[in-house]
Amino acid sequence: MTFNGTWKVDRNDNYEKFMEQMGINVVKRKMAEHDNLKITIEQNGDKFHIKESSTFRTKDIDFTLGVPFDYSLADGTEVSVSFPKSCRSTRSQTSGYMGDGGRHVKG
Repeated sequence: MTFNGTWKVDRNDNYEKFMEQMGINVVKRKMAEHDNLKITIEQNGDKFHIKESSTFRTKDIDFTLGVPFDYSLADGTEVSVSFPKSCRSTRSQTSGYMGDGGRHVKG
């Protein structure tokens, strides 16, 4: 399956509550409501190039399925991310210190 194309966020159900639980402060949560995120994906086999464009930043990401990589969230939080080579969902595995409280999460 290929994900090539440009994608725009349609909705963020419960996004503010999620960010609050992650320890992100109210100012950053309010800014995120107006992010207007657009993602361009180029897939070549197991390799991906992703360009994130939003109101606040533009970021290029390169990764290979099954290989963990470090990623910096818009608020500067560092996480380690891995997308499995084969799975029945598009869920990712993340681990890192997230939010202003510096809590360790794994999801």
